Amino acid sequence: MRTNEDPIRVLHVDDDPELAAAVGVFMEKEDDRLEVEPATSASEGLERLAADEFNCIVSDYNMPGRNGIEFLEAVREEYPDFPFILYTGKGSEEVASEAISAGVTDYLQKKGGTEQYELLANRIVTSVDGHLAQQEADWQETIIRNMGEGVYVFDGDHTLQYVKFRVSDIDKTSESNWIGRHISYFETTDLLSPDETDRIKDGIDRILDTRSDEIRVEIEPLLPESVDVLSLRLTPVRTREDEDLVLATSRDVTESKEREQDLQELKRQYETVAEHFPDGAVYLINADLEYVRARGKELQDVGLCSDQIEGMKPHDVFPDEIADELCQQYERAFEGDAYTLEQTYQGQRYRIQLAPVRTEDGEIDRIIAVSQNITESARKKERLERQNERLEEFTNVVSHDLRNPLEVAETRVELAERECDSEHLDHAARALDRMERLIENLLALAQDGESVGEMAAVALPALAETCWQAVETAEATLVTETEATIQADRERCRQLLENLLRNAVEHGSRDVIITVGALDEPVGFYVADDGPGVPTDERDVVFESGYSTTRDGSGFGLAIVREIAQAHGWTIDVTESRHGGARFEITGVEMIE
Repeated sequence: MRTNEDPIRVLHVDDDPELAAAVGVFMEKEDDRLEVEPATSASEGLERLAADEFNCIVSDYNMPGRNGIEFLEAVREEYPDFPFILYTGKGSEEVASEAISAGVTDYLQKKGGTEQYELLANRIVTSVDGHLAQQEADWQETIIRNMGEGVYVFDGDHTLQYVKFRVSDIDKTSESNWIGRHISYFETTDLLSPDETDRIKDGIDRILDTRSDEIRVEIEPLLPESVDVLSLRLTPVRTREDEDLVLATSRDVTESKEREQDLQELKRQYETVAEHFPDGAVYLINADLEYVRARGKELQDVGLCSDQIEGMKPHDVFPDEIADELCQQYERAFEGDAYTLEQTYQGQRYRIQLAPVRTEDGEIDRIIAVSQNITESARKKERLERQNERLEEFTNVVSHDLRNPLEVAETRVELAERECDSEHLDHAARALDRMERLIENLLALAQDGESVGEMAAVALPALAETCWQAVETAEATLVTETEATIQADRERCRQLLENLLRNAVEHGSRDVIITVGALDEPVGFYVADDGPGVPTDERDVVFESGYSTTRDGSGFGLAIVREIAQAHGWTIDVTESRHGGARFEITGVEMIE
């Protein structure tokens, strides 16, 4: 495994050898750790990667034969986590989306000037360092998975920095008292003889002096009487502060107790895994689908503790919908295969990996479930997907298909104003101006993603009345049943309400009655009507861009409503109103008293 001080060997794949050479020179000047070697095609790159050792790949997109995405996919088949940066002059959202789907580490568009090489060099170092950190985490996990019966961490002075006993005869409540004790303390407590402690000290010294991968020491403890021989496995450990320590794991190799100690090892192993597992929790489940062990910091973050889970079944701990799926997947894991699933709990997204735990006879008597909080990465993925959709749909349709006829209408109105004086033309001009502002707002929404403008107190009744004046209402009626004031971006909230009101008028009868009211639990507001409503089988698609049931509808009104709600951090759902019409509920809204 490389360290942060080692050179970073970069394979730069570009069909222009002169450009590749120039880029390599600039990057090596930017960071003297970089060693850049060129390749002129994806095929050559794959051959070089198989024959030599590199830390990162930088690849162009447009190349003869395989392009950069196809090259990336070929690399991922053999090296799933290898740092790969797509460095291309083709900077489209489509290419970026394909690269992300193929598992690119980073994406950088070529630009003019030499400043880009400093950015590229920084991206390379960041990607390689991140890969190194993941390798270190994997290495630590390997150590944890191979731990024996007891866990002890010694420094160079033979002092205990950490202890976790695995022998039932030793009082575990006293473990904290052992931290900072010299190994000779084992003698004073009648656990080990002086000869045994000397053998352990000798093993520690040899590990630290020679940096051996592993040294095993067998000892005969004085206590407990049930254990005749313990095997100590000593391995080197280096902390983040570059302190050299020795990890000692013990295993009872007494033949009559081997099976019992193996089970004890398995039970205690998961506790240690959970302590080191980032943003997650580890569960051990028996054949009755009961939690035998539950450990991890994430339990505390969701208001649970081990005592509330151990001895319980999924339906005793989690909501029925989550528990039903867990039980189904647990049963599949007991059939012998590993599975991965994702679930949402208390607003957080989790990836759960399930695997069977086999005995020496090959039988499955437990399964392990490792749950990791992936909320942030899932949100980033969703934001990227929404951004790509917005840029593709709104930018093309709004900026071109709507602006062209709008410009024609504005020109014709201006010509008509020169020929005659009519108040109707003034109204038309004001409406066209407002359409222009609406287009600008929609484009801003497509480009800004989930960001919103200035948040302020917005009175729902007044805003609803303002929106009503801007909608062609025929003989429809607006009823406001709330005096609520909410925290929102007023302009975007106005767009949301106008689209909901317009949708109700367009899909209802001429005398449709539309109601705006507040929600108590969950907190928010709603827009309901007494029209025909939304069929149950269409409620999942009404917010999709292009969906419309009217001949003249654009299909973007409710899509814009959903985007504005999400930009505020709100949730919008459609259900049936008390009069059988449509009812759109916006929740997660901050109310102002």
